[in-house]
Amino acid sequence: METAINLSELTDNIKNQFKPQAAGKGILLNTLMNNDIPDALIADPVQLKQILDNLVSNAIKFTDKGAVTIGLQLKTLTKDRVTIYFSVKDTGRGIPEETHETIFKNSKPLQQASDGKHTGTGLWLTQRLAELHNSKIFLKSTPGEGTEFYFEMSFLLANDRHSAATAARNNMLSQHKKKLTGLRILFAEDNHINVLVAKKQLEHFGVIPDCAYNGLEALTMLENNSYHVALLDLHMPSIDGYALAEIVHRQYPDTHVIIFTADIMTEVRTRLAQLHVYDILNKPVSLEKMYEVLLNVARSRNIVD
Repeated sequence: METAINLSELTDNIKNQFKPQAAGKGILLNTLMNNDIPDALIADPVQLKQILDNLVSNAIKFTDKGAVTIGLQLKTLTKDRVTIYFSVKDTGRGIPEETHETIFKNSKPLQQASDGKHTGTGLWLTQRLAELHNSKIFLKSTPGEGTEFYFEMSFLLANDRHSAATAARNNMLSQHKKKLTGLRILFAEDNHINVLVAKKQLEHFGVIPDCAYNGLEALTMLENNSYHVALLDLHMPSIDGYALAEIVHRQYPDTHVIIFTADIMTEVRTRLAQLHVYDILNKPVSLEKMYEVLLNVARSRNIVD
């Protein structure tokens, strides 16, 4: 969900998050941000942070000495929009040139780490996140010297109205942080990006969901675990949300079903009502709406007051 963000704070948070990991390997973690970049932008903080998190995490994994640097440079600035060049540069092992074109096309590991374990997955998903914002990640690398991943992204500039609305929203969210701890949720969704974003949203409220990527996986998890909530995508392979909701209602009556969908047609709601499903979160779901629906369930189960 797009909102007004402070870019300096976001990059500082990323640095502080990964600083212990870098220090544990004896490498430096730096941030270099052009002073001309406006702080207040309209962006999706969850997805932008996830892109940078994935790149920084991989850079640290593949760097044994030297430094990892998060860079932000101003490319263009108009009265209402800014384009920023983001980069994550390391002094690690580098990536062979023959893998540059395929590295974002699948979820296979980049290479083997020095201990023989495969690491460095997630670049394909990171690229998909960038594409959602009309961007694309590129890389430059020399084996034995290091790697730089970089991309450009454009943002609207935030005005006073945006900033005031964001401040009110952030105040509300901070009051409810970790408020739903103890709520057990199964989240079934076949789109990996939607899973990533929803997990971040749920974690803000203290919920660590079990995630299934199709209906059969969800059914297996239901058979082996007890959940307060089954948050189901409507259109999934193997068993869709309609069929799964019917199974949950019949076999797991203590599990509250919430449908997660972009399909808001009246006939969809009517069909779901026939399955005793009345809570529907429309994609893209807002944190406020998600909290409201989950809070009602948590209160009905005496998890929160």
